[in-house]
Amino acid sequence: MKNTIDWRTPALTTMAVALAALTPGRAAAQAPSGCTTEITSLPYTISSNGNYCLKNTMFTLLSSGAAITVTGGSITAVIDMRGFAINNLAAGSASTAIGILATGKSNVVVRDGRIQSFRTGITLDSSGGSDTYGNVVENVHVDSARNAGIVIHGRGHQVRGCTVTRFGQEGAGSGYGILASGDGIVIQGNVVAESLSDNGRGISTSGSRHQVVGNRILNPQGHGLFLLGAPTAVYRDNLVTGAAVPYDGGIDAGNNQ
Repeated sequence: MKNTIDWRTPALTTMAVALAALTPGRAAAQAPSGCTTEITSLPYTISSNGNYCLKNTMFTLLSSGAAITVTGGSITAVIDMRGFAINNLAAGSASTAIGILATGKSNVVVRDGRIQSFRTGITLDSSGGSDTYGNVVENVHVDSARNAGIVIHGRGHQVRGCTVTRFGQEGAGSGYGILASGDGIVIQGNVVAESLSDNGRGISTSGSRHQVVGNRILNPQGHGLFLLGAPTAVYRDNLVTGAAVPYDGGIDAGNNQ
């Protein structure tokens, strides 16, 4: 009897393996490359080291608290929004919620996303006099924050490449694009635009030895750079338009307009 080889069986097996590799259910079980944990729902609490990534754009209904909170002891956390957004518009203007909150934490990085319609977009703050250091906010767009877009306190922090739009509330109150306090904070290459408050402040600092470099501030209504509380803060290469007082306080290192 003549021996024959059925080539169909290995071909079908190969195809089945390929299709299994492309099955959506299998891919969804793995976090994106570079992420140790994927955030799939909000609110969410981070309490251990890792790279945390948003799975997709998420809509919240928070009247208080925060969408993402960093807790625990001395941890290092990266929050990579991966170009997605956290939107709290449905909670209304009475909400006091914060988009991302880390109190008394160091080495926290928040990057690459959009935060919309919170009272404050991002707060990386000290607690009870604790010394926080090395936090970074980069490439984040905060829109419609009713108090402040980005609040950061401590030493050696950075806010870079961010955009804050439509901050504050309509009326005579104060609103802040970027609010920084402490020692040696670098605020560089940001765009802050359109205060809704009559006394809006594009970038406001207190403390010492800050560097405010290469920012663009449009229509803050009140102050462009408000550095009165930081007499040793240095500012350079900034451009302010639409401010009652473009620059106030600090040390002018040149090329500010």
